[in-house]
Amino acid sequence: FPYTTLFRSEASEIRNYSPIASEAPHGIDIYELSIETKKSRKLTDLKAYTIQGLTVTFSDTIIGANMFDNDMGLIMVSTITGKFKQLNINSPRNAVKQYFNPIDLRPDSIMYEAPYELYKHNLKTNKSELILRCPNDNQFGVIQPDDNWTNILFNGGDKIYYYNVPSKRLTEVEFKIK
Repeated sequence: FPYTTLFRSEASEIRNYSPIASEAPHGIDIYELSIETKKSRKLTDLKAYTIQGLTVTFSDTIIGANMFDNDMGLIMVSTITGKFKQLNINSPRNAVKQYFNPIDLRPDSIMYEAPYELYKHNLKTNKSELILRCPNDNQFGVIQPDDNWTNILFNGGDKIYYYNVPSKRLTEVEFKIK
């Protein structure tokens, strides 16, 4: 189906918040851009230090994002109202929730990456389930699941892996380019 909407974040001001980075973007918000009309609409009033890892539901009504500001971490934003909800997710291995990045957003769950680990968070029960820890203590690179999150292709370090979730079977994939 043709895409008519893109989402992006944009900084509206520069502030000096760090002695290391004397000028850091701030006031970042999420905008909707219509491909057909070329018009933009501001969706949020977050004024964040940074927003990253934008992912949307299939219907484009909810955006999952990581907001690295004010101890926020993962948030969900309504593209209709612009209101957002912070997901209160805690990981015993990863204390800094600003490093959690949304990978996939469904009506009942959000899949997210914490450093070195991949989780599925049930939005109804507010509980996270560990799907996989990246092999060899690497961080995940690109994560590509199938539609049902039964099979996941991802890279960790300089290797590519295939993971079957039901069987918990991990296989290293070798590509030969001629």
